Amino acid sequence: FIAATAGSNAAWTPSASTNISNVDDTTPDDDTTYNVTDVQNEIDSFNFANLTGAIQTPVGIQWLCWIRDEAAGNSAMQRVYIGAATATGTSFDPGATYAYQREIIETDPDTSSTWTRAALNAAEWGYKYTAASSTVLTRVSQLAVELGLGGEVINPPPPPPPPPNPLTFKGYWGFDRLRPIKWLHHKEKQYGYQALYDPQRH
Repeated sequence: FIAATAGSNAAWTPSASTNISNVDDTTPDDDTTYNVTDVQNEIDSFNFANLTGAIQTPVGIQWLCWIRDEAAGNSAMQRVYIGAATATGTSFDPGATYAYQREIIETDPDTSSTWTRAALNAAEWGYKYTAASSTVLTRVSQLAVELGLGGEVINPPPPPPPPPNPLTFKGYWGFDRLRPIKWLHHKEKQYGYQALYDPQRH
């Protein structure tokens, strides 16, 4: 899900147009459109599309922010969640090259319980500049969230190989275990024993 509409905070300076229009690209456009600041505690936050239809229960959120600093230096950022209250994530330094900063939020910050559809639909997500004494400007060019859904199997492992055929063997004279059976006829030779394949010995 990409940021969809303006939320309750728009403190960063847009490079053009509005804050939401600079971070709602399906594919990040880097320095073509972005929001920028170097002011401590400034927040942008946005609404995301509501969950609708028959989907599985949400079990976690991954926050993704396409972000960079304008120069090398020590800036600091936090993920922002706004629900019944405002909660922030772990502080990080974006670095001077655009990259996704990610954080997984497994429970609703308001309740410390499993996410519900209603809580997700009511939430705003955003970002906060937290450096106290930095002159490094930070740019954000896209904001998105991903959902983890209960019962969904992502990249399931391949099935195990089939067990060996118990009647497959390497050669008549190479067997360690034999059992007497009724006479078997093969071409013009007769054999009075049937080989039992032992996978631990062959």
